[in-house]
Formats: sequence, C-alpha cells, structure tokens
Amino acid sequence: MVHEFGHYSGLGHTVVNGQLFIDAGDTSGAGTDDPYGVPDPFNESIETMYPFYFGPLTGTQNLNQDDMASLSTLYPDASFAATGSISGKILLANGVTPVTGVNVIARNDANPFYDAVSAISGDFGVDGEYQIEGLTPGANYRVYIDQILAGGFSTVLSGPFPGPEEYYNLTESNNLDSADPVSAFDFVQPNSSDVDIIFNAPAPGDPLLVGDDGSVNLALPFSFELCGMAFSSVSVNANGNLTFGAPNGDFSESSAEMLSGPPRIAGWWDDLNPANGGTVSYQQSKNSFTVSWGSVPEYFSSGANSFNITLRRANNGIDIEYGDMTSLDALVGVSCGATVTSGMEGTSDLSEYNGHINLHNSPAKFELFYAVNGNDLANSQLRFNGTTTFNDNWAGKNNSFKKARSLNLPFSSADVGRFTEIEPIGNDIDWYRFETKGDKALSIEITAGPLDSLIALFDNSGNLIITDDDGGSGILSKILALDLPAGRYYLAVTTFADLDLIGAGSSGGRYVLEIDESNNVPLTMGDDNSIELPLGFTFSFNGVDYTTAFVNSNGNMTFGSGDTDFSESIGELLSDQPRIAPLWDDLSPNNGGNVSYAQEAGSFILNFDSVPEFVSTGANSFTLTLRADGSYTIEYGAISALDGLAGSSPGGGVTDPGASDLNALSNFLASGTHYELFDAVNPNDLSGVVLEFTP
Repeated sequence: MVHEFGHYSGLGHTVVNGQLFIDAGDTSGAGTDDPYGVPDPFNESIETMYPFYFGPLTGTQNLNQDDMASLSTLYPDASFAATGSISGKILLANGVTPVTGVNVIARNDANPFYDAVSAISGDFGVDGEYQIEGLTPGANYRVYIDQILAGGFSTVLSGPFPGPEEYYNLTESNNLDSADPVSAFDFVQPNSSDVDIIFNAPAPGDPLLVGDDGSVNLALPFSFELCGMAFSSVSVNANGNLTFGAPNGDFSESSAEMLSGPPRIAGWWDDLNPANGGTVSYQQSKNSFTVSWGSVPEYFSSGANSFNITLRRANNGIDIEYGDMTSLDALVGVSCGATVTSGMEGTSDLSEYNGHINLHNSPAKFELFYAVNGNDLANSQLRFNGTTTFNDNWAGKNNSFKKARSLNLPFSSADVGRFTEIEPIGNDIDWYRFETKGDKALSIEITAGPLDSLIALFDNSGNLIITDDDGGSGILSKILALDLPAGRYYLAVTTFADLDLIGAGSSGGRYVLEIDESNNVPLTMGDDNSIELPLGFTFSFNGVDYTTAFVNSNGNMTFGSGDTDFSESIGELLSDQPRIAPLWDDLSPNNGGNVSYAQEAGSFILNFDSVPEFVSTGANSFTLTLRADGSYTIEYGAISALDGLAGSSPGGGVTDPGASDLNALSNFLASGTHYELFDAVNPNDLSGVVLEFTP
C-alpha cells in the first residue's frame, strides 16, 4: 500500500540496490566488484519504490534514503535544504552528445546500502542532465552509472548502454578500457556540479552491449560513403544489421522498412538475441571496419548464426561473409532507405550474382528469406560494389527540353532497371517526350518516391499546358489531361519549390513515373464525395430527361443533385433523388481502388474497380452503363461487401413495391423501383451477375 501511495504522490520506480536480486540488472558499485558485503538487516536496504515486490515486509518497514530523497525533491520542507546534492551530465563517448534515461547512483562509502540515492538523466526535462538530492553533507560518495531493468520509471530508460557501466573519475574520457574498477574512481562530496560521466567506448574485440533489440553507435576509423552521403559513425543493431544516421531496433524485418528506414546494411536482419548467447563485436584498421555476430541465436531458438559485415575504405565497398547459419528466415542486402529509394524496389536472388553485386544503378539490392525460400548463404560471401553513386542509367541524359528521353505509352518506370531519379541535393530536373493518339484521357502520375514532386506538361513547341504539385498521393504529383490533340508532348519532373522549372528543387530521390492514355477518365474521389459529370447525350430516366449525372463515392448515381450519405436505406431510396445504385454502401475510394468513366457514342460507362468499404480491406468492382435509348446495365465483378443496397428508383416519395431477388430475376424495366437490401441475414450474392434494365 505504501508503494502504491508513492505512485499516487507522483513517484516513479527507483533502483539503487538491485544487485541483491537475481536478474535485477544492477551489477556496478556494490555489485560484482562489491567491497561492502551483504547488508544487515537485508530488507531495510530495499527502497519502497523498488519496481518489484519480494515478500512480506520487504522494503516496507522504513523508507529508504532513496525514497525520502525522491519524495522530498517533489515536496521539500525546510530541513531538506540542509542536505547536499550532486549534478552533472551523462554523455556519449564523443563527450558532447547527451544520453537521457541513464540511472545514476551516489553511494556513501561509509554507509553504502542505506545512504544511497539515485536519479535518472533527463528526469527534469534537460537531455542527459541529472541531479541527485538528499545527500549527507561532507560525506564521500561514489558516483556511477547503472544499467537497470525497465518498468515504470519516471523517465524512459535508455536501452542497452553504448558502453560499459562505470564510475565517475576526475579524468573522465572515452578511453577504450573496460568499466572502471573500484580502484579507479574519485570520491565526490555533496554540493558538487559538473560531475559528468562520459561513456567509455567499447574496445575492439569487446562484446558490444546491444542486448535484445538494442543498438550501439560506433565511430568509424574513416569516412564511409554510402548512397551519396558520407558517414563518420555507424549503429550496430542487435538484429543483424548496420544503420547509418539513426539506430534501428526493429526485430521484424520487412522489404517496406528496408526501403523506408535509414540507410542499412543487413547482414542477417532477423530477430536475433545476443542477450541469450553468442557475441557481437568489432575490429578495425585504417582501411577496414568489421562487425561480427558470432554464434548468435534467434529469439526463440537455441540455434547459432555467425557472419561478418566489413566496410572497405578503398572503394566504399561492403563485404558480408557467412559462417554456419541455423536461421532460415531473414532479410539480407543493402538499401539507401527513404532518402533515395522509391519504395517500389523488389527483392533479388542474391546468389545469382556469384558473390559480386553492383550497386551503381540501384538504390537497393536485397533478398527476403522465409520458410519456402530458405537461407542459402551459409559459408558464402557477398561483395557489394559502387555504394557511392546510385545514379540511374538516364542520369545526365535527360536534363533539358532538348535532351528529353523518348517514352512509348503506356509507360511505367516501376521496373528496377528503369528507375528515374532527382538528385537528393536538388539542382536536377528530368525531361521526357512521348506521342499521344488523341481523343483519349492522358494520365501522368508520380506514384511513389520520397520527394515532394512537381510536374509540368508542354506541347511540342515548348508551350506550358498544365503543372501540378500535390495532385497525386500525399505530396506527389498527378496530371489528368482530357481531349488532347494527337501529337508530341514533353514532361518535366522536378521538386517543390522549383516553380520556374530550372532544377532548383528542395528534395530528391528515386521516383516511379507512370503515363497512360485511355478511354477511361479516372476520378479523384474522397470519402463521401459526389461529382457531377456530363453524359454526352440525353438520358431519359423514369420520364425525365437528364444530360448530367452525379457520381457518388458510396457506390451509386443520382440525377438532379448529388448525395454523400453513406448509410444506405430503403426509405431514402424511395423518397430522395432519382437513383441507380449498383452497390450503395459506405465505400471509400480514397482508401483504395479506382473510380473512372468513359464516354462513347451513345453511352456513358461508370466503373468502380476494387473499391473497399470504409472499415474494410475488401474490394468491390462493378460497371454501370447508361445508353441513349434509356436502357442501362449493371455488371458486377468481385464483391466483398456483405451488406449494402442495390437497385434503382425514381425517388420523390414513391410507394414501396417490396424487395426483389435481383440475382434471380436479372432483367427489369428501366422505369419504376427495383431493389434488394443486403445484410448479415441476406448477404450480397451479386458477384459476377449482370442486371439488364430496358425501357
């Protein structure tokens, strides 16, 4: 109860004597190098706010000094001002970068178990800074950093330390020695500030403290260029990969994250767990840097996996060398990540390259192994070359109107060998030219890429026709041009804010360009949206002539006015606008699929292709065709929705004729009311059905 009242009072958990319990994680200070022995009475050394309960009376009879200091820091009385404090910063091995979430302990050498107070760096809102209160004035304290288990602390604890636990000393540095022994410390008296502890860098060959899903950042002995960027350090991630610019502890390897995360070298990206066995270590020279996973098991396995990743200074190459491997599933390869890849690159069979993989024309080369495609890399080697330049095979050849690259329609650059690219530093523009047949809808879209694209369409004389910035998905671009005359056209691709089209954009990276012309005009429809369209002829519906119709995103067409209601009902079908409803349901074209239309001689064709419901990943496809003679047809493809309303009605308050079994009848009069309501009891059975409505 006292422990819980502490939480109620604003206290988090705290640990200063965790080494007294198995797996508590506290192994420094009075731990593995313990000069103090075991306290007596034992239970009085445990804080009330210790994160775990160990039996009757444990830590409950009297408040530990750590408890009193924590509570008094929040609610100090006058006497608390007479106590002392120690403050400082916790820094990475570079001596500059602060580290938040580190447990810092001050332990009175004359009373080590009962006069011991902790603080967590960053606990008061300043990155890396700590302040320990409630200390005995004039006493000699040992100050050290301590790795503890997470669980309900006031500040999120740092993951595995980037170096060993260690004591404070007056000559703090990033020396490559192991954690300072008992003899290598300096006493600190209360009311001392700037008691900074700099993490010791792990020495070559020492086990890296990556734990499970953890990371350690290491300085490189040379500048390594990857994906057009130079890096002076690398993050070694427990799960079998190196990342640049940011650590990554994700154990669930995937192609999507390989392409969207930081630049990555995946030796064997899998749910590896060095905390359960094996070692992770590094070696370096002036010309190479090697990280080794030695006999590291998977999280749920007793197996062992051994491999090395070597960075070569001479040509910025990458070697991955495999020993014995027991894991069957993983991801292996090199990726430039979100800054360069388009997100559309696919996997390769790395074994086909005979150990030598050229990266000059690809921002990512990787293979995903799984149960069906099991590991075939044991006791082999992969060598990746060309990591400094990832220009596609068109780079520098299509950077002006006169040098525009010729394309044949339809065109898609989604094939890895035909990627397009805007240089990440900007100052680049891509030009293309193509021929159109005319009298068709021309669709130009940047469908994928990490850049803020901007596109412009020109005629053969260089006259600007239309530009677009964010008409596609997110900040990508899309142009829809209708009824262009047949002829040659030019397309410029750049990035925002290059409005003058001179190559002065602010972003870059690989992108996927798709150009197509068809009779179908795509509609950009949101959720619960309505668009009025010309039919191209007069359509007579229930005795009223219409030259336009409203396409509603929820799977129906109305006349006279649009309707965005997603909650289909028989009452609205009978009382509201004249309506033809192939599948009136809460459909959401903005979440997937396509809606398009086409106009042909004497007909208007509306197509819903693989459009999901709002709360579903399913897909629903159907086509509604209106004809000048007043007839219309509904053709259904695959329908995943079980509910909805299908049919037609003149609306305006007509009498309910009752429901029909649309699937059983198939042929209907184009006038009057015909409908079927689908639900859990009567699920939709119209997949593959054709309904004909004739005057």
